[in-house]
Amino acid sequence: MARGKTPWAATSVPTIRRQWCEAMDQTVRARVAQMQEARAQLAAADAPRGSARRVRQAIDRVSAAVSEMGDDAAALHEAAMYWVSRDMVGVVHDAAAGLPEWTPAAAVPASTGLLCWARPIGDVPYGPGAESGGGHSVPWDALFWRTRSDGLMQLVPASRLAHDSGLETPLEMWSPVYPAHSILLNPNHPRTQEVEGDPAAQPFVSIVGAAWLLMSQANVSTLRSIDSGAAPGTEDKSADRDTDPSAGEPGPVSDPRRPQPPSTVTLVELRPRTASGDKASRGSRSRTDARTHRWPVAPFWRQQACGPGWSQRKPVYVVEHERGPRDAPLLPKDRVHVLRR
Repeated sequence: MARGKTPWAATSVPTIRRQWCEAMDQTVRARVAQMQEARAQLAAADAPRGSARRVRQAIDRVSAAVSEMGDDAAALHEAAMYWVSRDMVGVVHDAAAGLPEWTPAAAVPASTGLLCWARPIGDVPYGPGAESGGGHSVPWDALFWRTRSDGLMQLVPASRLAHDSGLETPLEMWSPVYPAHSILLNPNHPRTQEVEGDPAAQPFVSIVGAAWLLMSQANVSTLRSIDSGAAPGTEDKSADRDTDPSAGEPGPVSDPRRPQPPSTVTLVELRPRTASGDKASRGSRSRTDARTHRWPVAPFWRQQACGPGWSQRKPVYVVEHERGPRDAPLLPKDRVHVLRR
């Protein structure tokens, strides 16, 4: 199918979700028809018993994959929608590098969701071997997640394949985004693999955790909702690709904490800084304070235990700030950059 013209903007997220669902539904219908034809041919053929058994096993495996894709499409159709602004993408990317162990169940903003980055936040493996960190790397543009009936959480990073359009050909369908791969994790177990450098770990999981955690911190991000419920085919044509939420004249703003209609998109934006706010000194002069200077403190994560028996972890991000008496002069720290082979 030909590539569509859906702009990459916050107001288009409901359309992106609908088109992705339609692509999966189309694939499911095509695979079901193929399996029905294969079963009919197998029943009519006079094949050896062992060969017939192997064919049936192959059909059963395909059937299970098709059933799972159908479940994915049904969950995506009901997924909460999020758009992460360009400046917030950079904050998430940098914060993920130092993320300590965290628990998905304590951080996830909704049981099922679709999150779109205003600009690619990095690359993810795509194709055969991607689940183990191999495969072809593609820009990471979106994330779909759902909690399955067995309690496991499924993460599906997706790409627009903006620079790899040739990868669309084998799919025999068009979609605004294409799933790069899929992994399952236990949402109640703290993620330690990425922190410990486990070879089986995938760096994109830390970015997911950082995004979810920062979305819940009012000192870092702001959340506002827009109702982008335009009728199909009436999306704003003035919005450019890779635009921020302000582009495209979003609809009425609503409270993201209240129940939202299916067309509502939650905008995740970087909290504006003020002269007396985030970068202000956290200390204050007192009779016992003998410090004579302020000094900058780089952002860092502070670990926080939570959940049943304090078994879960929900880190808190401490933004860049200054320490010392408010009226003391700032003493900048010298930085030395070391280049190693």
